[in-house]
Amino acid sequence: MIFSACKPLPPSEKLLDTSVMELTIGGLFFALITAALLAPLMRRRYRQKVSRLMGLNQLGVAGADAPASADSESESEPVPAHKLGAQNAAGLAARAAQRERRIQRASLAAWVAWVALPGLFLLFGRAGLSLADALGFLVLVALVGLGAMQANWPAGQRWRLPGLGLSSCVLAALVCWAAWPANAAEAQDTSAGEAFLLGLLVGAMYFVCLHRSLRGQVLPLFIIVLSGFFVAGALLVLLQSQLGSCWADLANPQAGNGRQLLGALSNSLLMLLAAWAGFAALALVVRVLERGWLSEVSLISLYTLVVWAAILSAAYATEFNPSPGGGAALLLAWLGGTVASYALALGPKPDLGQGPQLLMLRVFSSDSRRHDLLDLLQGRWRFVGAVHQIGGPDMVAMNVDPYELMKFLANRLHELFLPTGISRGELQARLLTQPDKEGRYRINEVFCFNTAWQATVVQLMQCSAAIVLDLRGMTKHRAGTGFEIKQLAQLGLLHRVVAVGGRDTDWLHVDLLLREAGQQPAALQRLSEEEGSLAADLFTRLLSVAADAGGRESRPKGSHFTTLPAI
Repeated sequence: MIFSACKPLPPSEKLLDTSVMELTIGGLFFALITAALLAPLMRRRYRQKVSRLMGLNQLGVAGADAPASADSESESEPVPAHKLGAQNAAGLAARAAQRERRIQRASLAAWVAWVALPGLFLLFGRAGLSLADALGFLVLVALVGLGAMQANWPAGQRWRLPGLGLSSCVLAALVCWAAWPANAAEAQDTSAGEAFLLGLLVGAMYFVCLHRSLRGQVLPLFIIVLSGFFVAGALLVLLQSQLGSCWADLANPQAGNGRQLLGALSNSLLMLLAAWAGFAALALVVRVLERGWLSEVSLISLYTLVVWAAILSAAYATEFNPSPGGGAALLLAWLGGTVASYALALGPKPDLGQGPQLLMLRVFSSDSRRHDLLDLLQGRWRFVGAVHQIGGPDMVAMNVDPYELMKFLANRLHELFLPTGISRGELQARLLTQPDKEGRYRINEVFCFNTAWQATVVQLMQCSAAIVLDLRGMTKHRAGTGFEIKQLAQLGLLHRVVAVGGRDTDWLHVDLLLREAGQQPAALQRLSEEEGSLAADLFTRLLSVAADAGGRESRPKGSHFTTLPAI
């Protein structure tokens, strides 16, 4: 038999002969670098795929692109998307602020636990660790947790210091240098390299957490690669322990043809299992997000803490606690205590119900500067109600979630697209309008073929309490946005709309479209991007619109709609 003379491998050739810290840091760096390098390619391919699918027409469907009629009995009255009662704009703002403070308190409590728990570990079990080393370790822990905490804070409340990531990187490198154990000659010789690598990893983690246009692609890829790496590593350790020298012979270039073929098949099977494990891990994360146990915003913070807890626990176990299970026990206790602190600070999930839904209509643009306002708006509105938008390639930088990227990597992105218009009841069933356990409502991207988007956007208009119409870049050549303006006017929904324009907005063409639809231009509320407090004003106006829409929906049929004055 081929493996009849298998012998145990010498310790120097075993995978676990390398220190746990080196394996952990190596795996994390490999996963992070791989994800960072693949993310721009994924983003470009994803954008191209979305653009191609949006241009498709469903064959054999006559009149599928016709907008839904507002004259039929079933479509004449908007379906109430929420129950505001007598709630006014100030009440909605107060409720949103309360939910924002809830997330802030929980994030702060998690950060305190993140810093305090290793302090307790060092206090009771530092075994020869000097006070300076312990303080340096805690400072590094605090810096790492700072980025994860602020990434989970509500939009608009985060620190916008441009040099935050770079400054933390430099500080962490200095702390690692100062805190490196002076009693280890080998560590002293490599302290500069170790400090630089750890500082670089801090900067990379901040980059992933805070960079809006990359984290949507980096994080899912990071989950896939990291999970696959550790599963492959565990299988290699198992094969080495069971097969010993026979496994090493399979990789020997001088082995026989039979062993080379078996080695190639074994390596291929190992890679397939690693890929399966990576996608299984991503599917598990998607399931957690779908059930509302965690938001995708908190997911970024959690994975940052998991990565750094693994690194620092391995460093602590390797240098100061040589027991085999010391690092694993520290990791579990550290992460468990941090997550428990966050959950306890959140408290029980409040009975929020459906909030007023916001529809974001926009001129498709590749200018990322125009996305800042929409990103801030949807981040704040998630504490008020669900956010709806027609999916498009321009939102790749903001809204790609793990589920969408998993569909893309599996070549099943087309399953997210509506081929034709569907009824309002079917559309509402597809929309996630309930908040997650943290109190954040969902962002619903509705993807459509060319034969479905007009009917779908009309349905979204009628089930939304407030509508932001981003007309920056609007010209007479933007036929899609022109269609939306006419539909809002013809359906009598201008009282729900707040339009945002800029210097490049052709307001004369907008006014012409409104008159053609039988409405006066003064019926459309308008804001200019040149105003200094545009984001705050827009949010306040939309809250007023949502509260007013709730009052209108509670009126009996036949009551007249009144238009708001132009700004």
